[in-house]
Amino acid sequence: MRFFAFLFFLIEAIFIYLFVDKFGFLNYFLEVLVSGFVGIALLLNAGFSSLNSPQVAFKSFLGGNLFSQLGLSFGGMLLFLPGILTDIFGIAVVVFSLIFKKNVAKNESYQEFKFQNFSEQSAKKDEGEIIDVEVIEEPKRVN
Repeated sequence: MRFFAFLFFLIEAIFIYLFVDKFGFLNYFLEVLVSGFVGIALLLNAGFSSLNSPQVAFKSFLGGNLFSQLGLSFGGMLLFLPGILTDIFGIAVVVFSLIFKKNVAKNESYQEFKFQNFSEQSAKKDEGEIIDVEVIEEPKRVN
C-alpha cells in the first residue's frame, strides 16, 4: 500500500513539474484555486444534498441517482485536492457521473411516473365547506 502511495505521489510530482514547465507556476496556482472552488461547489451541491433529509436520499436511491450523486461527491473531493493527476481523475469521475445520471433519466420507468403522479394527486385535499353537525338526543319517555 505504501508503494502505491509513493508511486502516486511520484507520478503527481512529475505531472506538476511538466505542467509548471509548460505553462508556468502562476497558471498552476490558478488551476489549483479554480479546481478547488469547483470541487467545493460540487461537494456542497451534489455531495451533501442527499444528507439533508432521509426522504431525498431514499428517493435518489430508488431513482438510481445514488451512484451519480456519489460520483459527483467523489469527483468534487478529487478536484478539491491540489494536483494535476487528481484533477484529471476528478474530471473523469464527474463526467462519468453526469453521463450515468442522463442515462438513468432516460430509463425512468412508467410505473415510477405513475407513482409520482398518484402521490402528487393524493396530497391535494377537497377545499369544500366544512359542515359542523351537533346531534342532541332527547331522553325517551315511557307512558
